[in-house]
Amino acid sequence: TANVFLTGDIFDTASPKQESIARFLRLLSDNRDIQFYVWLGNHDMASKLRHALVISDFISKSKIIPNLHTYTEPTMTKVGGVPCLFMPYGQFYEPNTAFLGFGHTGLLGGKNDNGFPIQDAPKAKNKKSKWIMGHIHLAQETKRAVWPGTPYQINFGDKLPRFYLYFEAHIVGGRLKLDYEFVESEPPFVLKQRTIRTEEDFTRVPVYYKKIIPVFWKLRIAKGLTFPRNYMIERPHVI
Repeated sequence: TANVFLTGDIFDTASPKQESIARFLRLLSDNRDIQFYVWLGNHDMASKLRHALVISDFISKSKIIPNLHTYTEPTMTKVGGVPCLFMPYGQFYEPNTAFLGFGHTGLLGGKNDNGFPIQDAPKAKNKKSKWIMGHIHLAQETKRAVWPGTPYQINFGDKLPRFYLYFEAHIVGGRLKLDYEFVESEPPFVLKQRTIRTEEDFTRVPVYYKKIIPVFWKLRIAKGLTFPRNYMIERPHVI
């Protein structure tokens, strides 16, 4: 049985549209041979009780969709015989045992999306265990944690390539053994930026073509320059 772990931020708001919830549940229902594990990210939450996974949590507990496992509170359980600690956003602690942790936060020793060190964050100290984390868009690894990053760009500051994380975990000699690799994703779109300093720079942004992966451009335009006539008609992918 395959397991898929969605590292938080299933939705981008605590009050997602009904169509978005239905699309998510349809994905789970159409893939009954895959076990899905989800937990709260910061974008899913307005408060501890008001969040986007209320329906998902109910369906998970009632076993209406038996391959859905939703965690809105810190929970220790076993997946494939491995003790796993699911830690929703805003909470962090470590028991003094071997486990594989799943959370949604930054940790000391990691980097923010801008490449600078994470500060004012918890520190993972349990040497018997390791964490797989969401929240940070930048794929990275430290001694105690791995962040797969987002599988596609969330904003124009996110760099390519983007990744998924493939992993296998075992308890060996009272410690967690985690083998993993970053697998490059094939994003459905690309976000790029360009600074426009001269009239000629406008022509360096290609005309939009529907048959290839769409590339959306964010332009920073120097003072005194304006868009050429019909520019946005030929390039609707410029934001």
